[in-house]
Amino acid sequence: MAHEEHKSIRLPVGVRAELKLTTGPVLQGEVRNVSFGGVFVNLPRAPGVEVGEECTLRLLLGEGSGRLDIPLKCSIVHVQPYGLGMKFREIRVEHYEKFQNLMVMNSENPKKLLDELKKQPGLKII
Repeated sequence: MAHEEHKSIRLPVGVRAELKLTTGPVLQGEVRNVSFGGVFVNLPRAPGVEVGEECTLRLLLGEGSGRLDIPLKCSIVHVQPYGLGMKFREIRVEHYEKFQNLMVMNSENPKKLLDELKKQPGLKII
């Protein structure tokens, strides 16, 4: 399968992630890169995952009582032996500001990133 061309600025972030598919166990991984449109998560094993499958991805930042959890609804767009590429579908409004802050804090050029966001928001805020 041909890979989609990335239209958004992709940022390398090293945050933990949990992936919950409609069936099967919760998978643990680490975010390789993220944009306002999608994410690639390093997962050493993702048996049975298929392109087109819908899932919930939780970005896990921090530990203990200071832990921050950012859930996003996604679709699998490509499956690799070392991880999964996902397109964001939607995020709840109460989590969007946290997600936007994560992106800005990891960007070398926050102004360019926010300008891009105005031109193509990338995901639906519900």
